Amino acid sequence: QDDALRTLRPDGWAWSLRHKCIFVLEHSRTDDTKLESDVDPFNEPLPEELERLKARAEDKVHKYKELVQAIQRRYPEYTVQCMAFVVGAKLSFEEERWRKNLGMFEERTSRGE
Repeated sequence: QDDALRTLRPDGWAWSLRHKCIFVLEHSRTDDTKLESDVDPFNEPLPEELERLKARAEDKVHKYKELVQAIQRRYPEYTVQCMAFVVGAKLSFEEERWRKNLGMFEERTSRGE
């Protein structure tokens, strides 16, 4: 299991010694739209396309779940979370997840300190 965890390479890390939090950051791009000339709204993906964005984010969180748990065991006094930021090829994104992730930064670090 340790060897499997060592092969994981998240896109980034954010941590605060002061606020005792560690974030595993993952960014991903995915297909977000069918190429149709009459459908080209910015960040208004169709329901099935939004589901693809959500699924990709959940896949990333699941991929790093064991790593997050291992870090949490090693640093029990810290809050450890994985944040997945997914952007579609046409720049659409799941607004609710982005707001939640960015809100966690603010909440965990006393208004972004």
